Amino acid sequence: MNQVLKTRSITAFFFVLVVFAAIFTGTWGQILLFSAVGVGSSYEYLKMTNSPKPIPMPLFVSGILLLIGSSVGLLGYSDRSEAQLWSFLCVAILTLYSVLMITGRSLHHKTNFRWIMFTYPILPIIVILSAIYLLGDRSTLFILSSFVMIWIADSGAYIVGSNFGKRKLFPRVSPNKTWEGTLGAGLATILCGLGFYAVEGQSNLTFWLGASCIFWALGTIGDLFESSIKRECGVKDSGNFMPGHGGFLDRFDSIIFALPFVWVWAQICGF
Repeated sequence: MNQVLKTRSITAFFFVLVVFAAIFTGTWGQILLFSAVGVGSSYEYLKMTNSPKPIPMPLFVSGILLLIGSSVGLLGYSDRSEAQLWSFLCVAILTLYSVLMITGRSLHHKTNFRWIMFTYPILPIIVILSAIYLLGDRSTLFILSSFVMIWIADSGAYIVGSNFGKRKLFPRVSPNKTWEGTLGAGLATILCGLGFYAVEGQSNLTFWLGASCIFWALGTIGDLFESSIKRECGVKDSGNFMPGHGGFLDRFDSIIFALPFVWVWAQICGF
């Protein structure tokens, strides 16, 4: 057990170090980070769903990079109306996935997930990349606050859930999540958003409160969505690129799912 904890701690340290380095490098560091997340997550998704006609790896990676690069090139230097169109499209699709997951209408067999790969996780990644371009210097604060709030939400859920959790949130998808832990995540995330508002001082309070609530609610749904995929595909982790922590989707599921909604909210609030 001590060795497992040691492995997880070392991996987490280097993971946070890499993420922070990419964020503070600026626009291109952030783009490189999320491009890697997009390629890694898509590969894991394809592998989990076990397509009967696997795509050759070089062709797959080249296609994903071309898709992301073309989208960034088109959206990065265009006006906000086109970025908003992509954002709202992504939000509509993710909302549909949320409804289907909650009602259990389409999550009965792993073959039902294969078509989703064309929009998840690629479409959210494209929206995130366009947001980074359009925000310019503000992207560092936007991406940094996103990661911090997601991590704070996870910590709040774990601390409260492990100590006070009794009522299961969604047992058929994620047996360990509880309502008490989810409420703890919400409180922690809102306090984190208020902290960013107090320190940053340029954006309005409405944006930070809304963003924290979105990360709380949609981050939880994103985590449940990925858990439902793993459960239907019969795997414990989406991958193994992080020893002791799983794969790309295991680490980035919440932020991939929630960040497009926060980007829409940011545009509404004039972030």
